[in-house]
Amino acid sequence: MKETILTTEDGIRISVNHYRNGFDRAIIICPGFMMYKDSKPFSMLSERLNDEFDIITMDFRGHGKSSGLYTFTSREHLDLEAVVTYARKSYKDIGLMGFSLGAAIAINEAASKRSVGKLMAVSSPTEFKKIENRFLDKAVLKATVKKFEWNMANVKLGNILIEKPKPIDLVGRISPVPVLFVHGDRDTIINHNHSVSLYKKANEPKKLVVIKNGLHAEDLFFGNNFDDFISLCIDWFK
Repeated sequence: MKETILTTEDGIRISVNHYRNGFDRAIIICPGFMMYKDSKPFSMLSERLNDEFDIITMDFRGHGKSSGLYTFTSREHLDLEAVVTYARKSYKDIGLMGFSLGAAIAINEAASKRSVGKLMAVSSPTEFKKIENRFLDKAVLKATVKKFEWNMANVKLGNILIEKPKPIDLVGRISPVPVLFVHGDRDTIINHNHSVSLYKKANEPKKLVVIKNGLHAEDLFFGNNFDDFISLCIDWFK
């Protein structure tokens, strides 16, 4: 794995981990809010998927080793654009996998640029203002304790009030790029009905998978059901 620093058009330094294994296809992984490329869930996911694809996992602005302040999907499309541009130098076939707010950013990128071959949106909101965020649920707290080895120094927050693009308004433009929506039916952070609504609004080709007893984003695979989630990813991007 090689760590690389990219620069966005607004001057933010974006850190990525590039896992090369000689494949023609690369998958860009976009973590959600308060997660980053070196966290346990995304290191584990990247290393396992690297058996099947080359992998590029990123830190959005204000997270991990990237500079800047996080703007809750307002400006993070610039971060993803820089990573896609970087990937295009080595790969013609690029997939995009986003989690939570990372999925919202991925939807916005795929809808505006259509620069990827396939999209997998995990636990995406329809729009930021409608996120339920009931994080005090017992199951959510247990999952949080398992995965968060970081401290708040890894996250730097910007203005949460800046206007944000709404995935529900953009998702219909993704076609002809195939999109897979994945959500857990026990997600108390972003209810699974967000993905149901996005699926209904999207055009073909599209697919929806609601995972029984599944929690939010990386908690769909971290600690439980890892092999099943990996199989879902491989089946989609192959």
